[in-house]
Amino acid sequence: MIKLLFLVLIPVFSFGQKKGDTKIVLDTVNMDKIILSLFENAYTIDTNDEKLKLLTTKTKDIGSIGVRIRIMQKDSVMILSGEVVDRALMIVLASSEPIYSTIQFGGMKGSTRRQAWNELLKVASGMGKIIRFE
Repeated sequence: MIKLLFLVLIPVFSFGQKKGDTKIVLDTVNMDKIILSLFENAYTIDTNDEKLKLLTTKTKDIGSIGVRIRIMQKDSVMILSGEVVDRALMIVLASSEPIYSTIQFGGMKGSTRRQAWNELLKVASGMGKIIRFE
């Protein structure tokens, strides 16, 4: 009976993404591996502050969106987050300045939100073991 209850509750306590997650948390990875993963995914480093343990990338164009990534080392983990700019929205709003919003899990397949999250997840997966999503 206990085994059956355990099997039923596994999906409830399992590790996974939920709508609204904005961060991907990895086991601590050395900076060389992070830089290599960013390079392999065609990102250019904008800032690398060793004192604050913070790295940011320049915006990378992916179709109609632009993605920039922030990586922060905190205690024994690396935290990835980012921002996305929707170029189509800029045209609709007649804005010459990019309008950034936080990348978060959600949206329908093919949507700006989902494309940006998938890109962040792809880069994170190349860096190391994902511990959790926040």
